[in-house]
Amino acid sequence: MNPIVTVEEYRAHNANCELTDSELEKILDIAQQTVNAAVCGRLSGYDGFSTEVQSNVCKAVMAQTDYIAANFGADMSESVPQSASIGSFSYSLGGSGSSESSGSSPASLDPIALTYLRTTGLLYRGDICAL
Repeated sequence: MNPIVTVEEYRAHNANCELTDSELEKILDIAQQTVNAAVCGRLSGYDGFSTEVQSNVCKAVMAQTDYIAANFGADMSESVPQSASIGSFSYSLGGSGSSESSGSSPASLDPIALTYLRTTGLLYRGDICAL
């Protein structure tokens, strides 16, 4: 899938972004995948959406990018593992202060992004709205 929001478009949205272009591309990709998962893969038809729906999808991807950058940064893969096992030895980190234990992750949909998606109709699943 082609990127919906480019690095240049995101920088126009958030001029204070201190991430490098490669870090930003990585976060934009994760944000777009998260939004696509929320709409059950319907972003494959993005080019056929109305201008208003395309605009709100772009805003949702940018909001999700803001959320990931602010809460997880570019080093998402270098977080401390919450549990591990080696043979019969295992450990688990408790701690209620970690983002993992609160259910927050880069793949969690940001409430602002959800607000934009609600206006698109892409969350509709027949007789109910999924989110």
